[in-house]
Amino acid sequence: MVGALPLTDRVGDIARLRKQFGDRTPVLVETVLLRRRAADKLPGTGDWLFTDEALQQASAGPVALHRAKRLRGTVIHDVTCSIGTELAALRGSATRVIGSDIDPVRLAMARHNLGDAADLCRADALHPVTRDTVVVADPARRSRGRRRFDPRDYQPALDALIDAYRGRDLVVKCAPGVDFEAVELLGFDGEIEVTSYRGSVREACLWQAGLTEPGVRRRASILDRDEQITDADPDDCPVAASGRWIVDPDGAVVRAGLVRHFAARYGLWQLDPNIAYLSGDELPPGVRGFEVLEQLAFDERRLRQALAALDCGVLEILVRGVEVDPDALRRRLTLHGSQSLTVVITRIGSGAAARGTAFVCRPSR
Repeated sequence: MVGALPLTDRVGDIARLRKQFGDRTPVLVETVLLRRRAADKLPGTGDWLFTDEALQQASAGPVALHRAKRLRGTVIHDVTCSIGTELAALRGSATRVIGSDIDPVRLAMARHNLGDAADLCRADALHPVTRDTVVVADPARRSRGRRRFDPRDYQPALDALIDAYRGRDLVVKCAPGVDFEAVELLGFDGEIEVTSYRGSVREACLWQAGLTEPGVRRRASILDRDEQITDADPDDCPVAASGRWIVDPDGAVVRAGLVRHFAARYGLWQLDPNIAYLSGDELPPGVRGFEVLEQLAFDERRLRQALAALDCGVLEILVRGVEVDPDALRRRLTLHGSQSLTVVITRIGSGAAARGTAFVCRPSR
């Protein structure tokens, strides 16, 4: 009955439901709302139990499945299994999956959500209870709705996890903005993978050396394109003036520090050695780019004139290396044309030679 209601009139709906379900009403309503939020992120979980925090932290289904493919054929122990979302992805490719959590409520939810598909037990992630397994951990990065940014503040702390499983095959999911240098200072010496999905960076994942290719310390995985780039790939990338196209690399490539490697793969070059924008005379297949129509020194008056001459009415503004608020600039430009264009504003050069440059472009899509 609760699931059939739109729940748009929250006060009225809850008042009506209380007549039938009494004090259970808030829990039932929250469960229905969380299931609706999970429908796109975690398909096939329509009868699952969630908490708001667990749903926020769960990897989107395709991201978790990507990790599961890398762990195919192994025995896996998820030592922070929470409500079971990671185990659900792993069970299709692992030889066996084991889950544990210190929170008895979340563990009970995992039992409901997974049924007999995983072996579950209550245990502290910092006190190993299995041997000869690949250990997967997803430490909590939120507390009372607030994010934890320092990996030592994760629950359990990242340095404690690394120490607890030193010498073991360990995979740790982290926030996409985690400080890579801070992670390495904590004793991690494996691969850091940054994964994007639907055009946005979703997470960073730490892979101990035994689970990755020799010599790989950084990896960008772009799930929309089924593409991976590592720091073992060639990075021979020149710096030159703009060609026909400007390319803004996927966020995973930028975050992983693999812009030059991406450029070398597709014959592109950098506009500036310290800026992530690339250029080339041909677009990589399936990559959105910006065809350069005009290049000018960044000046609002000159930019307004150039856009008016091109009949621009809708403007996308991309900025790197220059202090510009895109929304405020768009309002000041007061455009009234019929064309949709993009302006790429960036810094070229360094020191006294640095200059702001604007490229007026037509997006490929």
